[in-house]
Amino acid sequence: MKLISLTFSPAKSRGACLSRHLRSSLFLIADFDAVVSDALHAHLPAALNWDIHSFAAPEDVTELDTWDAPHLVVVVCARAGLQPCAYLMGLLAHAKHHWPQTSFIFASPHALPQMDTLFERFGVMPVIDTTHPTALVRTIMREMEQHSTGSVQGVSLPSFLQMMEWDQKSVAVRVTAQARWGRLHFRQGRLVDAYAHPSGEVGETAALEIMGWEGLELSLERSYHNAATVIQRPLTTLLMEAMQRKDEALQTAPVHPRAPQLTDELEEALMFRRPKHSTAQLKKPGGELLSPSPAVAPSAPLPAQLWAHQETLMTNVKDTLNTAMKEIDGLMAAALVDYGSGMALGTIGSGIDLELAAAGNSDVVRAKMKTMDMLGIQGEIEDILITLQSQYHIIYIVPNQPLFLYLVLAKDKTNLAMSRYKIKALAKDISIT
Repeated sequence: MKLISLTFSPAKSRGACLSRHLRSSLFLIADFDAVVSDALHAHLPAALNWDIHSFAAPEDVTELDTWDAPHLVVVVCARAGLQPCAYLMGLLAHAKHHWPQTSFIFASPHALPQMDTLFERFGVMPVIDTTHPTALVRTIMREMEQHSTGSVQGVSLPSFLQMMEWDQKSVAVRVTAQARWGRLHFRQGRLVDAYAHPSGEVGETAALEIMGWEGLELSLERSYHNAATVIQRPLTTLLMEAMQRKDEALQTAPVHPRAPQLTDELEEALMFRRPKHSTAQLKKPGGELLSPSPAVAPSAPLPAQLWAHQETLMTNVKDTLNTAMKEIDGLMAAALVDYGSGMALGTIGSGIDLELAAAGNSDVVRAKMKTMDMLGIQGEIEDILITLQSQYHIIYIVPNQPLFLYLVLAKDKTNLAMSRYKIKALAKDISIT
């Protein structure tokens, strides 16, 4: 999936992510022939503004506890048949405790053995062929530009997690709520694992627990537990279930006991052994949509004028969607959504769970509006276009209304420009006032 418009990087959003470094720092280990440094200076002018330090061996780096943590460490494995696990274990263990936000890249002209074992223990890291300097430089540049550090402020947990998904981040989001804390692990934008303290839960159970916490502090770290895909269900589905659980919890207001802090070593042990109970009860993708909480019946009959007004609104919504289905070529499904509540006021078509799409895309709209506000961008969002392999998904914001039209169009049957023109014309007549 590729976002065509309004794609923001949290690491660059003003007020959302605060970096500890004013200058980018890069450590090069065992770059004896200067393969990496020469490639950087030849193909990447931005490297001239980085603080680059060279070391002969990993042991030399572990002695520098007083140094600021580097943004990125590039380890060059030039000798064939080298066993990286043997001499990198100490470096990665050191980085986990002293540099939790530092990224790693392995560079070698040969295939490196035992990398799966290393990834299982310390998380997934890029491995680049040094015989292709441009690819090496491109990977280093991407890691440096997308490096995110520090605490996160001004963004809700659901919105921030969806930013990680949209930007295809491979990070750990550390969540702290008084005596409780946990980590949500992402690999290339997918939530793959989680850990929660003091419950000791991992996987989906931990993710749902964390998503229900209040009074959160968020920070970013490098993920050391994203090698295995323990969580199967999509992020949006988990967020919806967490919100429903939170609503149900308000009825009983449970008190969470305070507990002493757990060490990272115990989290490491729990995460590394992958207990069976963390995945035994996982639901398969495509499960039933959670039903919304039943509405409270009114204590007295509504006035006749109000009933008539509601009937007029429903007729207006239905007529709008029917017109869209008739006039827009290639339209497969559509919904009119109140993005304040995430509820669909009306739906038409098939091939997609429109109630679920309404809730998920409401989070998209709210997150983009908040991001624009943080960036100081003036003006209103007109639409958001998402391009898939065989479909277009359009989110059209209805002017002066807390609504958007969500449309799913077959790519091979629609004229995108004409469809957007017709959507804009239809939206003029929509009103819920």
